[in-house]
Amino acid sequence: MPHYSMTYYKKDFFGSLFAMIDDMTQYGLKVGPNVTREYLETVHDSADFIEAYAHPDCNYEVLELWDKPINFHVPHSDNGTNFANPDKHDINVAILNHTYKLADKFGAGKIIFHPELFEDENCTYEVLERFVKENYDPRLHLENMPYNCKGVRHIATAPQEIQELLSRLNVKFCLDFAHATEYLTKVGADRELIHDFLALTPNHFHMTDTDLDKVADPDFDELHVSFGKGTMDLDWVKGLIPTDASVTLETPMDATAHLSELKFMRK
Repeated sequence: MPHYSMTYYKKDFFGSLFAMIDDMTQYGLKVGPNVTREYLETVHDSADFIEAYAHPDCNYEVLELWDKPINFHVPHSDNGTNFANPDKHDINVAILNHTYKLADKFGAGKIIFHPELFEDENCTYEVLERFVKENYDPRLHLENMPYNCKGVRHIATAPQEIQELLSRLNVKFCLDFAHATEYLTKVGADRELIHDFLALTPNHFHMTDTDLDKVADPDFDELHVSFGKGTMDLDWVKGLIPTDASVTLETPMDATAHLSELKFMRK
């Protein structure tokens, strides 16, 4: 019987085991309508998937060059969408159908959406629930939001609110770490309460850096800045990610920065 030293055993067995565990976590990149062939070629070997923002004026022909999985994000309030606002029903339907069309075209497995804002007294959880049920797709993932956006209160910011919506809508959950941390900072809660979000068994994750020092500003708007440009404890967040997770990096779309950020995530 051959003799194997402990050094060899550790290198051969544990090294392979940890590599297998690392490989279970999938890391993707958020892209917008300005994505180019050059960008896709640059990040191709480092990213496991991409998540495309389904801009209403873009059909994303360039993504036909991508031979890995693609997910889509429903356009949010910047494009006039708010599923909780009955006055925006028609634009909500048009934008959601556009997203569905893209998702079908590219075989997307996940479609992520924002529950949006209490823009006026007509915006309610009931309107949101009715709209999603009338336009339901099993690929839908609800994303948690920060406390407010430019002074307007967001819908579905606290874990208990999200849990109620998930049960009513029969959709999956996308945990945005920055949004959750922004919310906890705004309400003065301990950051360890992020485990209340994790207890909702997210099916997908978003990660970016943000400036938590600005959350107290009543006109705060969610931030998406490159790693190291904000005040998030990125190592702490990285340690929260399950080993079998799918994580989209929602940092600004810069190929060089994205390669560096992917390297950080896999380290």
